[in-house]
Amino acid sequence: MKKKKNILLAALAAGLLLVPTACEDNKDEFLSDFSTILYFRNSGEIAMTTYITGDNANYTLIVNKSGSDLGATASVDVSVMSDASLQAYNAEHGYNYRAYPASCYNFERTTLQFGSADLYKEVPVELITTAMGTSIGTDGVYVVPFELTNGTDSINSDKRYVFLQVTPQYPDIAFEQPGFSSTILSDDGVSTAELSYNLTIPVENYWGLQCDLTVDPDLLDAYNQANGTSYELLDAASYTMDSSVSFGDGATSATFNITVNKENLEYGDYIIPVRIANPSNSSFRVDDETGVALIGITFTLPEIALTANMLSSNYVEPSEGSLANLLDGNIATYFHSAWSIATTSEHYVQVDLNEPISRLSFTYTTRDSNGNAAPAELYVSVSTDGEQWTEVERFTNSADGLPAAGATSWTSPRIDCGESISHVRFTNVVNATGGVFFVWSEFSMRGR
Repeated sequence: MKKKKNILLAALAAGLLLVPTACEDNKDEFLSDFSTILYFRNSGEIAMTTYITGDNANYTLIVNKSGSDLGATASVDVSVMSDASLQAYNAEHGYNYRAYPASCYNFERTTLQFGSADLYKEVPVELITTAMGTSIGTDGVYVVPFELTNGTDSINSDKRYVFLQVTPQYPDIAFEQPGFSSTILSDDGVSTAELSYNLTIPVENYWGLQCDLTVDPDLLDAYNQANGTSYELLDAASYTMDSSVSFGDGATSATFNITVNKENLEYGDYIIPVRIANPSNSSFRVDDETGVALIGITFTLPEIALTANMLSSNYVEPSEGSLANLLDGNIATYFHSAWSIATTSEHYVQVDLNEPISRLSFTYTTRDSNGNAAPAELYVSVSTDGEQWTEVERFTNSADGLPAAGATSWTSPRIDCGESISHVRFTNVVNATGGVFFVWSEFSMRGR
């Protein structure tokens, strides 16, 4: 397989391989001072990052010929500075450059011959990134130091050096969106949902790069503990996921897919905790942060757009708490069933739907100031005509965790109605302090 040799993340010498125009190569510099002058087009410290992939990287030095006599011939040597020259330069300019060993690059002293029509010359340098990765130290700034010497014409003293500051690093395989992300899946009657995610690498792939994807439940436990959440692990029977990912030739990203089976999935909040593992090229690394993804999935029914005229109750407290308060998005307001008048049966809130549904879930929030009148037991009944009612679910504080504190929300599991129904009642049996009345501050329904 063809391998790409020039693997660079960043170089301040961008554009070095472009054919220069008069302005770009500065050939008109110093016209009044010298008939011919030679210099590095990009001089001084040039910082660049190379990736250790098993292949070498390439860099191109460019030497310009300038001055008042552009048709003149000239020659100059391009070489790597000796240790003595580099130390002298450091002492004179206050730098702390350290030279990479000669084993870290392929370059031989080169004499450039400029003909009358030559305005610049290119000098290739091959960087052995694997050797650089094991040679770089912490005792200074590591560079490959180049200089121009033995020019037949003048050499610009300010532009006679290039210090190629190469930072070699191992490339990472990472999730395009690492960490936690969330997707809402609706129980819309379609049995499966297709999800796609991407992996990325910082260099183009020319190694047939592959990696594995593994599910790591420890990631979920750590996330829940750190964030005070209670996401559940999505059961392996409820989805299929690509177990490996392959990068195409020349690609910097690759897609993997997850198919979620919604048919028997309970409503709730889930996570698939995924870790990248086993890159096929040992030069590629997996970071502990960018190499993991917590793919959140919330499975729920479509929300039903409720309006106040769809709500009714057999006992509305006349002195406070209207039904409309349940839909205003403000937990400081509330609905209160009757406490100041005598009642002879259980209190309920009824929803008359515009479209029939066969399954539902509901959410309510207790009064913001306290949970004294929060339901401790309630049941759900349904009807096709608003006359004949069938109980379909019953919930209690002890069995289902109905909240007894103030400003607390609770969401029911999915309730299957058995047939298409148009009317739903939510009936309070007893509240948290033993009374028959109840209070909700907010209420919503989902269904289809």
